[in-house]
Amino acid sequence: RITPAPLPAPPPSAEELDWIWENRRPGLIESIHSGFTGNPVNPQVLYNTQLYTNNLLRSAVQTTNLEQLDELAELYLAAYQHLTFETRYVYYYWPGEARESIHELETPARMWLGDPAETDNGILGIESILISSQFLYPVASLIHAIAALPPSQRSARMLQFTADYLPVLLDDHYQRWIFAGQGVFQRRGWGAPEGLYNHSEHLARLLNREYQAQVSYINVVTDTDLWIIAGVTELLAAHASDTELVPMSAERRDALLDHVALGTLLLQDRISQSSLTDFAGAPVTGINFDLGEWDDHPDYAYAGYEGAESPLGKGWDPIPAQDVGWDISHARRFVNLFESLYRNRIYTGQSFPDDAILAGLAAQLVYGAGNHDLDQPLFANFMDGQNGWYRVGYHEGFPGYSPYGMGTAFTTGGYGFWAEFNPDVALLRDRLWEEINALFTRDLSGNRHWARVDGGAWQPGPGPNGSSGYVAFPGGSGYVDGDSDPVWSMPRGTIEFWFRPDAAGRSDDLVNIFTDGYYNFLLIRRREDNTLLLYIEEDDTAILNLSTLDTVAVGAWNHIAVTQDGAAATLYINGVETLTTGSNSGAWSDHLASPRAWFGKGHWFTCDGAMDDIRLYDRPLSPAEIAADMGGARPPAGINARWEFDQQPDQEAIDFMSLYYSADYSRSSSLDLLMFLPVFF
Repeated sequence: RITPAPLPAPPPSAEELDWIWENRRPGLIESIHSGFTGNPVNPQVLYNTQLYTNNLLRSAVQTTNLEQLDELAELYLAAYQHLTFETRYVYYYWPGEARESIHELETPARMWLGDPAETDNGILGIESILISSQFLYPVASLIHAIAALPPSQRSARMLQFTADYLPVLLDDHYQRWIFAGQGVFQRRGWGAPEGLYNHSEHLARLLNREYQAQVSYINVVTDTDLWIIAGVTELLAAHASDTELVPMSAERRDALLDHVALGTLLLQDRISQSSLTDFAGAPVTGINFDLGEWDDHPDYAYAGYEGAESPLGKGWDPIPAQDVGWDISHARRFVNLFESLYRNRIYTGQSFPDDAILAGLAAQLVYGAGNHDLDQPLFANFMDGQNGWYRVGYHEGFPGYSPYGMGTAFTTGGYGFWAEFNPDVALLRDRLWEEINALFTRDLSGNRHWARVDGGAWQPGPGPNGSSGYVAFPGGSGYVDGDSDPVWSMPRGTIEFWFRPDAAGRSDDLVNIFTDGYYNFLLIRRREDNTLLLYIEEDDTAILNLSTLDTVAVGAWNHIAVTQDGAAATLYINGVETLTTGSNSGAWSDHLASPRAWFGKGHWFTCDGAMDDIRLYDRPLSPAEIAADMGGARPPAGINARWEFDQQPDQEAIDFMSLYYSADYSRSSSLDLLMFLPVFF
C-alpha cells in the first residue's frame, strides 16, 4: 500500500459537542448537589459551572439550539434548590488570614452560603460575591435568551427557570449588592481606610480613584465588578425583549440602567491603546484593560522574570514588571463582559464598546499576547505581551505559571468567538484544533470515531499486506483508546483486526468494550495456549463464552474477525471460520450503557505484540467479505470505524501539546473540549 498524505482535520461537528455535553451534563448537575450537601458546603461548584458551560450557552443562543437551552436551564435550576433565606451572613476580606465580619440584612434574601465560620453569634455561612456573581451571569444570559425566543419555542422548564430566578437576580442579589444602604464592597484588606460601600458607590470610587493605599491595585477593577455589570446588562436586555416575561418597575429599570452607565464609564476610562503589527507586518491597534493596575500585586511578583526555573523556594527577591496587563486566564472575562455590553447597547443606551474596541481586544490577544507563530501558536501569560511568571506560591508548594504556561485559556476561554472581529483568531483556533487532532488516529470510515494511541509505539511497515505502519505494544506497554461512544453498543456486527503476538505462553487482551471493568463487557483475548476467547458479561453473568479450537501463530501476523448475526457469534482466524467450544448466544455489546472501547488492553491483561487495521461494522460480514478485508480491500458498506495506523504520528505536535496545552481531550467527555468546541458554532 502507498502511505497516504496527511489529511487536514475536519472542523468539529455539532454531534461531537452534543455527545460531550450529553455525557457531562449529569455529572455537572450532581456536582452542584454534592457541593451544597458536602461538609463543608462548597459553593465553588457554581464558579466551575459557569466556567464549563458559558461558551456552550453562547453557541446555543447563536444557533437557537432549543434543546441545549432547555438542558442548561435544568442544570442551573439544580443550584436554585440550594438557595437559603438568610438574615445575616459573614463576609470576609484578605490578604493574610481572612478577616470576617457579620453582615445584617433588613430583608431576608436567598443566597448561596458556604465555608461556615464560627462567630460570637454562632455558625454563619460566608458569601463569596465572586462565585455568586460569576454564576448569576449565565443565569441572566439564559433569561435574556429565553425572553428573545418566540413564546411558542419556550419550554415549560425555560418558563420555570425564568420565574424562579428572576427575583433571585433582581431582589436577592443585584438589589442587595448594588443599592443596599450598607454595602460590603471595600478595599480594607489592601490597606485602604475603613469603609463599606454598595456596588454603585464602589464603582464611583473606582472611577474617581478615591481608594488610597500604597499599592498599585487599590483601585483595580476586579472580575467581580465585571460579572455584576455584565449580568445586569443581560437582565435589562431580557426585560426589554419581553416585559411580561421579565417584569421590572420603571424605577428599578432606570436605577439598573444608571448602574450600567456608571460601569461603562469606568470601563471606558480603563481602556488603553497599544501599537502592534499583524501577521503581515502591518500596523494595527490593540486594546488593553486596566494596564499596569496589578503591577505590585503578589500574583505579579515575578512578572518580570521569564526564566525556565520557578522562583519558588529560591529565596529570590521579587522581579516585577511595569505596565503589565491582565493575565490571559482571567482576561477570558473580557469575552463575556464586552460581548454583553456590545450586543445590548440598543437596550442600555450606551455607545461603548463599539466595533473598534472589540477588534482591538481581539488584536491584543492575537498580536500582543500571541507569539506570531501560525504553526505552533503560543500565548504570553499577560495580555499586553509580557511573559513572566504568574502566581508563584499562590498556594503552598505551587511553582507558579511559567512563560506560555496558560495557553489553554485560549482554547477554553471562549476567545475563539472573537473571530468575528479578527479573522486571524479563526486561524489560530483552527490551527490548535489541528494540533489537538494530531493526538488522535483518524477514523478512516468518515464517522469521526477517532482513537488515541496511549503508550506503545508506532512502527513503520511493512505490516500485514505490506501496510505502511502499525502500532506495537512491546512488553505489554500501551493500548489504543477508542473512548466512550454510543457506536460501541450494537445488537450485531463485526470486529476485525490484524494481530501479531510477540510472546508465547501469556494472555493478551485484544478488544475490551465495556461499561465497567468486571461486570458488563465484551472481551476478545488471546490465551496462553494461543486460542482465542470471546466472552460477554451482563451484570456479572456470562451471556456468551466461546473458545476457538484453532490457534494464532506467535511472531506472525494473524487476521482475526468476530461476527454476531443476532443468533450466534462466529470467529475467524486468517479468513477461515474456526470451530469453537463453550456457550454461544445472540449477545453482543448492545446491553452496555455509555460503552468505552480499548484495543490492546483489558481490565485483566495487556497485549505484548502489535495490532493493525482495526475495523468495526454494524452488521455481520460474510466469509467472502472477511476474506476481501483480509486482502486489504476497501471497506464494504456498514463500517462504523476503521483505524489503519499507516500514518506516522506527528510527534512534534504531540510534544508541543503536552508541553503547552496539556489537557483532557477525550472526544466523549472532555471538559476542555466542552469549552472549546462551542466557538466553532
